[in-house]
Amino acid sequence: GQQMFDTQVAAATAEYLVTENTRIRGLAGIAYLRVSDTGETRTGPSYGAGISHKVRQATLDASYERSFVPSFGFGGMTASQETRASLSVPFMQGRMYTSGSIAYRQNEPVLAQSLPIELSSWWTNGAVGYGVARWLRVEVFLTRTHQESSAQGNVDRTRVGVQFVTLKPVRIH
Repeated sequence: GQQMFDTQVAAATAEYLVTENTRIRGLAGIAYLRVSDTGETRTGPSYGAGISHKVRQATLDASYERSFVPSFGFGGMTASQETRASLSVPFMQGRMYTSGSIAYRQNEPVLAQSLPIELSSWWTNGAVGYGVARWLRVEVFLTRTHQESSAQGNVDRTRVGVQFVTLKPVRIH
């Protein structure tokens, strides 16, 4: 009942500073999949582009990415397309911030093993955070997800909560 597969992905990202406040980026790569029991292989491109722009202290970001990702739940590989946009606004001299994002992802099977499952998803996120210390933030968040699946129908989820985000900066000499 086990299915073994080998997947390899290589990609490079380049970023260009258009103006002091605007950056564009591009991603290009290749993905490879081999299913051990059948010997079937697939190779495909991965690519994407994005733009970031600062307006005063706010940062707007938008991007698109198409890639091949392994699907551990159903075996094989899926072609994934994702479009997303986000906004982040600091206030109180950077001590507090608010952020929001929206994303749409569509997954389709590349290798139809036993179930050719297609999935499309919408995500919306909102958060308000406070920097307690340089290494600790407290966030209140709301996340809504809507998924349409050819196998499971529609699924809606809502998450509300408080999370503590820690980070430890690393300096490389």
